[in-house]
Amino acid sequence: MAFQIGDAVQHGFVDNRQKGRVFGKIWLRGRARPLVLELAGNARPDLAGRRVHFRRKTTPLILPAGPSLADRQCGRVGDLTALRPTEVPDVPLETLLDWPEEGDPPPTRTIPTFYLEWFTPERGRIVLQGMDFSLRRSRPVWQPTPEEEAERVRQVESAWQQYLAEWDSFIERLDRTGKDPEEPWDEYDYERFLQVCEARGEKYNELMEKYGDSPEGRARIAEAMGWGFDDALLEEEEEDEDGELAEFLEEPPDPDPAREGHDWVRSPSGEIWHPLEQRWWELLQRAEQTFQQRLGKSGFLDHPEAVALLGQFRATAGRLGAALRGVAWGEPEMEGPLVVACLKRALHSLHETQRCFRAAWEATGLPAGQAQRLQHELFLIREKILQLMQEYRRR
Repeated sequence: MAFQIGDAVQHGFVDNRQKGRVFGKIWLRGRARPLVLELAGNARPDLAGRRVHFRRKTTPLILPAGPSLADRQCGRVGDLTALRPTEVPDVPLETLLDWPEEGDPPPTRTIPTFYLEWFTPERGRIVLQGMDFSLRRSRPVWQPTPEEEAERVRQVESAWQQYLAEWDSFIERLDRTGKDPEEPWDEYDYERFLQVCEARGEKYNELMEKYGDSPEGRARIAEAMGWGFDDALLEEEEEDEDGELAEFLEEPPDPDPAREGHDWVRSPSGEIWHPLEQRWWELLQRAEQTFQQRLGKSGFLDHPEAVALLGQFRATAGRLGAALRGVAWGEPEMEGPLVVACLKRALHSLHETQRCFRAAWEATGLPAGQAQRLQHELFLIREKILQLMQEYRRR
């Protein structure tokens, strides 16, 4: 439910020189008028009492279509600081893009970043976070006392807890529409189930962003998710971890050879994939090579639309894998209605990939012939998804 606008920000300012109020304007690429902020509350001590101008050093992304943002933003400020600790990959971007998905994640380091969060009744939580902003700050006209800072922390926590309560209410409403697990489910029942799972996942991601992965953070996340946090149980689970990991790492038997080529293929790295999943990864590689040949490696990284396209390609690959990897392995729980519901989500992600592709095509001046061939393959994969949905509806 959080609306992330950081990637689309061009420049702006926030002003907390009046105690208890934060005013400002934010210009977003792809939006004609700036957002005008009129928020209650104060910044953290590093920006309290100051007017702060910020400007992106690189080209921002165009704000994607989606739920609208009112020009006038009224509500309560959450965190406002230039010292938000953020973990970032400690490798160049070109190395990160080629980092193998299997194996250890890339090394990271912690850096301070500019962070602005606010809450409104209409849009819930809106977040602006950026690592590539240049900041210009005025001298502070006031500094908070320890008592004022404690009150600011209390008010921010109150706004955050109210936001979490709205999350819980939203998830509860979705949950109430679900069908009894003992009854037969159709694709729409599975869609509602996946909506609940996705909502819980989004809430968890926001909690991870807020609290981090420390023991204290995990305890707060468990409490907010309603899981409880039993230290004794956690120790018991850690004792069983080695055995569970060994069981997980056991090599599963190959799927039915009679289905090879139709429901599964072996990837170049030896993994079992659905043929459509493999076709998508091959298109991803073609698209990346096409844009890099057009722009050069460094030029590719200088075009945010091209980088966003690559990220969206990978997101769609994940959705296709969720829908079809179980089919490839012949898992019995992958019922036809569940496969259809998962494919609908993959189709929605593919449509977003098409939107990103058009934006990257226009921004980079990709030759029409090359672009049309890639676009044609996108449409063919879309048609194949629709065919699979019809096939699994008939089962």
